[in-house]
Parts: sequence; structure tokens; C-alpha cells
Amino acid sequence: MANRSAFSRCASVTGAPVPFRVREIVLSPTEVEQVFGVTAKKLAALRRAGNGPQHLKVGRYYMYRPASVAQWLIEVGADEQRDRSDEGGCDVA
Repeated sequence: MANRSAFSRCASVTGAPVPFRVREIVLSPTEVEQVFGVTAKKLAALRRAGNGPQHLKVGRYYMYRPASVAQWLIEVGADEQRDRSDEGGCDVA
């Protein structure tokens, strides 16, 4: 059986054979910079600090799911909006 096809090797969750391997789309830090505008340098600093979007480590490379980056940007935007509203509050005498 050394010559099995990819079709017979791959199985779906139900156990039925599937004709291809499903691969997830991930972005390199440079691609995140191009798509979302967050620099690779900023991503590295955030990652070292334990912040930033969720990432995957593939070998020695860090990769990002587009949905994780988008969600993180939404959360950061909400936090910044909350911080601005706290700073500009009314003075109560």
C-alpha cells in the first residue's frame, strides 16, 4: 500500500475520504503589514510583550490568521475608544 493516492490518505471529520487536504490561510508578518497596516516590527514587539493578535509558530516563522488580526484590531479600537472617553470626561464640581 505504499502507493496510496492523496484521496485515500485524507479523511474528513466523518471518516469519508476527501480529494484534497484543507489548508488554512495564514499571513506572514509582512503580509499582515500589507493587508492590515500593522508593521512587522510592531507585531514582533507585541508578540514579545504577550499582546497582539493570536499567532501560530510554524517552524521558526510566526504566522497570523486574517480573522485573528481583524478581531484584535476591533478589540484594540474598542479599547482606545473607551480610553478616549475616560480622558475627556466632564469635571464634576
